[in-house]
Amino acid sequence: ALKQNTNLKSLSLKRNAITDMGRNELHNTLFDASTLNSVADSNHTCLISGVGFGIYDVTTNLAFNSKDSREAKIYSLLSSRHKEETNCYHLDRELGNRKKDGYSLKLAPHVLQRVYLSSEIGYRECRKQEASKNFDSELLGGTVQKNNPVTSLSIMFEILRSWKMPEMYEHLGTSS
Repeated sequence: ALKQNTNLKSLSLKRNAITDMGRNELHNTLFDASTLNSVADSNHTCLISGVGFGIYDVTTNLAFNSKDSREAKIYSLLSSRHKEETNCYHLDRELGNRKKDGYSLKLAPHVLQRVYLSSEIGYRECRKQEASKNFDSELLGGTVQKNNPVTSLSIMFEILRSWKMPEMYEHLGTSS
């Protein structure tokens, strides 16, 4: 219920015996990093305190408004995947790799736009937090290293060099 709740702005769990399992479930409610859709569907408005999330951890929703929180979480997922160079693999798994119906090919421009916007906002927020005197090196769920955040251009280059590009050019050649 907390995952879809956009009315609750804060929840203090201080002096509660939250187990590691409970803390992980709360974390997944605020930042379910299993897929891009699950990140987008996570709660971006509720600040949960008293469970040990770092103040600038993307999961706290504290340092961001709800729109920027969503984008920063997507950036966090993309940048962690980028470090392993697995963004294309995950995009194929999450959106399908069906050549027959062309569904994922039709989505490609929209996905690329979302990747670019999320990366730009996430990178900007990362730099903004880094400039503050309270920067936590575990910013954005531990995926961003101090002084070494992944740029949006780097994420875009990884995706553009292989994901759906051959199919897009193949499709252009047969449409005339």
